[in-house]
Amino acid sequence: MKQKWIIKDGSNFKRVAENPVDEDKTNLNNFLEKPSLDAHEKKVVDQYKKRKHLAIKSIKSYKVTKGPNFALERTKMETELTATMLRSGQWKDAKFKNYNFNAVGAEGNGGHLHPLMVVREQFREIFLEMGF
Repeated sequence: MKQKWIIKDGSNFKRVAENPVDEDKTNLNNFLEKPSLDAHEKKVVDQYKKRKHLAIKSIKSYKVTKGPNFALERTKMETELTATMLRSGQWKDAKFKNYNFNAVGAEGNGGHLHPLMVVREQFREIFLEMGF
């Protein structure tokens, strides 16, 4: 009745359209042929999602391959060159971690704060949290 194919005449139904064409069926078949949402109008896609004719699922896949440093067993890389390694000659076979020359060390605190300064810092943090 919504598509104006039939009308209700009292208690009987009367056919109005001679050759009814089901647009929903043709549109849904188009979705089966072209599953990409970009190939269809956004208005039509939203309409079918609202009517729960379309269920959109995203499928993610990953490809895992062996990298250049692949090994069956984990080996711990050395961080420092020690005197015992030099004496024994172990440094020739050891693998070392890369050294980051751009790293800035932790800032050191010289001395200690006066107890009243500690209280002031605590209040400052509280006021900053409150938005003052």
